[in-house]
Amino acid sequence: AFFFLENGYDLYVLNYKLNGQCRKKGWVKDPFTNSHVKTGSCDSYFSDIDGSLTAIGKINNKTYETFLGYAHSTGSPILLNYLMAKGDGAF
Repeated sequence: AFFFLENGYDLYVLNYKLNGQCRKKGWVKDPFTNSHVKTGSCDSYFSDIDGSLTAIGKINNKTYETFLGYAHSTGSPILLNYLMAKGDGAF
């Protein structure tokens, strides 16, 4: 996080709903073949990502020329799935 802030980036964090709760709730039977979401599909997060990109554009009335998507852990396949399905035009 410090790297981005020190280099002039505004930093926003998207915490996917219910992420990290799947095993506790019994939704993940086999973590090696499950997408870690109740629906079994990372597509479930498309609206979260789309909504976040829209909301970020409205914060502080800033217009961003470019968004940098950076993900880790379960967020990585979620972001990759989004980019493969929708392209990188929003970034």
